[in-house]
Amino acid sequence: MIELFLRSWGLNSEGIEPRRVNECITPVRQMFGRVEPKACYINTFNIVAGLYHKEIEAKYVTGITYSDDLGFPFEHAWLSINGEWSDPTLEALNLNPEQHTYIAFAELDLDTVLECASENHDRPPCPEFIRNRRPDLMNSEMIDNRRLTLKDRVAAC
Repeated sequence: MIELFLRSWGLNSEGIEPRRVNECITPVRQMFGRVEPKACYINTFNIVAGLYHKEIEAKYVTGITYSDDLGFPFEHAWLSINGEWSDPTLEALNLNPEQHTYIAFAELDLDTVLECASENHDRPPCPEFIRNRRPDLMNSEMIDNRRLTLKDRVAAC
């Protein structure tokens, strides 16, 4: 199913390595009081900015996550610190992020997130924004020019 989802967006699923997340580090857990349900983009942005002020370099990651329990992928944002991913939104809400699989569309530093937000009505970037407005930021191995036609999508179902 994930391959169909990626291809319907014109993305290449070959060579993409889905990953799991680790538990959030202590400075991130200390910020959980500010985490809101269904606000992963704002939550992740706020934590990346908060860690910047603590001189911890974190990146804002946007892409999709899915789990067998849910049965469908959804757009999401999470953190990368020293190349290790963690999901403050799902972890703070006790939604078992370690049971999800993650695929990153883009991994952005704070300056790039701020730049994207200025182009996006002061909202942090979501996967659709990256794909449609800033494809230059996308993980290059994901770009696939073989878009599925409506006929292909129906046939795959």
